[in-house]
Amino acid sequence: MSSALLEESRALLEDLERSLLDAPPEMRPIVEAQIQNMRQSIAMLEKAMPQMEANKQYRPALSPELKQFFRPLPGPEIPTWIQDGLVRAQAGAFLARCPQNARVYEDEDSLVCAIPLGIGMIPRRNGISLGFYKSGKLRSQWYYDNGLLRWAISYHANGGRETFGLFADQEEREHKEHGLHTTMNSAGTIITQANFHVGVRHGWTKIWDEDGYPVGATLYDGGRVVDQVRADGTRQPSQT
Repeated sequence: MSSALLEESRALLEDLERSLLDAPPEMRPIVEAQIQNMRQSIAMLEKAMPQMEANKQYRPALSPELKQFFRPLPGPEIPTWIQDGLVRAQAGAFLARCPQNARVYEDEDSLVCAIPLGIGMIPRRNGISLGFYKSGKLRSQWYYDNGLLRWAISYHANGGRETFGLFADQEEREHKEHGLHTTMNSAGTIITQANFHVGVRHGWTKIWDEDGYPVGATLYDGGRVVDQVRADGTRQPSQT
């Protein structure tokens, strides 16, 4: 269960240590504090792992009905042409496929398609936006339609998808989730799936432990909780 979390934490620590190498003087104390906090978190996790593993024996057995109910869904197909294993050295304008009215803006950590809006104005994102870790691995890919976010994928520091889903923005920078959004741990196990309708939780939100054992599920109707199901099968319907 926690081995994937430990692996991811170590990868994040490595990325922070890389960031420290070229951090400006005014940012070094902040990065150093983040490194120290991450090291402490890793030490705490390593200490807690034996007890966390031992606690699994107390989890209730799942009935066939609950196994079916908590079976993760595949999620929406994201229309990306960028491979999950892309690294910064492989990314360039040729890969971005920017729309005709956009151009590529890039630096060490990003590659963005955006529409120039004139001197002193922030370009409007249109097309793919890629972010990278200091290691060069892909951190995220977001796709915009004239400033409106349409889908997004984020990645763990040691590779593999972390989150993915569609968006239904109607204004710039509002980022309204739409449909099924999925979160996975660095081992590829789904740990959260949540349904949305234009930024509002609508439908089931289900949560699993790091090894895929269900924690519970909550049913929403327009953002309002109407039902809850625990891993032992007990339910707690809303009283409103």
